[in-house]
Amino acid sequence: MAEERLCVLELRAVRSATPTPGGHDVLRAARAAGVPVAVVSNNSGGAIEAYLTAHGLREHVGAVVGRPWARPELMKPDPGVVLAAVRAVGGDAAACVLVGDSASDIAAARAAGVRVVGHANRSRKVVPFAVADAVVTTMADVAGALAEAARRRGRGAPAAR
Repeated sequence: MAEERLCVLELRAVRSATPTPGGHDVLRAARAAGVPVAVVSNNSGGAIEAYLTAHGLREHVGAVVGRPWARPELMKPDPGVVLAAVRAVGGDAAACVLVGDSASDIAAARAAGVRVVGHANRSRKVVPFAVADAVVTTMADVAGALAEAARRRGRGAPAAR
C-alpha cells in the first residue's frame, strides 16, 4: 500500500515539479550528440515517464529505470538500477557516465563500475562530491560538453529551446 500511495503522490508532484536548470538541455544535447540516455531514479518509473512526457522530452530518453516496486532496499546506492540502465541502452558499464546530484548516486555509480559526474547543485556539495570523476555546479556544463562532442563528431550543435 505504501508503494502505491507513494506512486500516486509522485505522479501528482509532476504537475508542480521545477525543472533542474539546464537539465532539459542536457537531454537534447545528448540526443544531438548521438549519446544514448537512460534516466535512473529512486522515484517511480511512472512519475519519470509522466515528467518527460509533460515536458516533451520522452523522445530524448532511451530508457527509464525507476525505483524497484516495493523494494526500497534496491534503491540507490544499490547498483542494480544503474546496471539495469546500462543494459537498457546496450552499453558497457565502463563506457557509461552517470550524472547525479546525491551521494547515493555517486555510490551506486561506483558500485556499478560506471564513471560519475557529481552535480553539486548546492555549494555545500562541492567538497563531498570531489570523490566523483568530475564535478559540475550547473547542468549547462554537461550540456556544453555534449554539444562540443556533437560538433567534434560532425553532428552539429543541438537546437536551443
